[in-house]
Amino acid sequence: MRARTIVAALAVALSVAAGAGEAAGLAGAAPPAGTAYPAAAGPVRVGLIDSGLGASDPTGHGTAVAAVLRRAAAARGAPLALVSFPDVNRAGSGQPLLMARAIRRAASSHMRVVNISQTILGRAGRVRRALAASPATLFVVAAGNEGLDLAEPGLDRDPCSAPAQNVICVGELGPGGRPVSNSNFGAAIVDAWAPGPGGTSFAAPRVSAHAAALLWRHPYWSVARVRSSLVRDTGT
Repeated sequence: MRARTIVAALAVALSVAAGAGEAAGLAGAAPPAGTAYPAAAGPVRVGLIDSGLGASDPTGHGTAVAAVLRRAAAARGAPLALVSFPDVNRAGSGQPLLMARAIRRAASSHMRVVNISQTILGRAGRVRRALAASPATLFVVAAGNEGLDLAEPGLDRDPCSAPAQNVICVGELGPGGRPVSNSNFGAAIVDAWAPGPGGTSFAAPRVSAHAAALLWRHPYWSVARVRSSLVRDTGT
């Protein structure tokens, strides 16, 4: 399966659960000629498109998401080179233009995986074009926390709803491995599921960590192969 102006109130719970068990993968083939990312195994370059990190984070949201990502990656034994690409203004508010710019910056910086724990109300053409122009980067994005079926007409939440093969949209699982009631969902929209807790903002970085672990072990894998493995391991 495939799967708001950005929500300004980004302060959410920081509770962090342990990462899921490690996924197995097959050995990857060599990349095609002209591949932009490094072929040798090493710390996986992971981008964070959010409010920022540490002292430069006006809301604390990006810092909290990064903490989940780092812990989940460490639990999988995957070393990260985490790079922040802020997409909010000084007041901590975002807009599609800023997100689109951050997407292009992350791709041009050769990020293998980029986490976006934000949603935009409706379709955002700038964001969709930026995603389409960045095929060598896998974008792991949050589905949002409204309990909506995003497959219904008029309920797009980009970048989750963007019809791009380099996007994987993540919903939140609760106790017992069932989707929580306030997580957005949608056939062919929400592709993967992971525990938060605290919302899909904190489910997405767990899947980003899973992607980083796959690339740490299989640095030649393509975006399509990593995405396929993630959907297989974390989809419903």
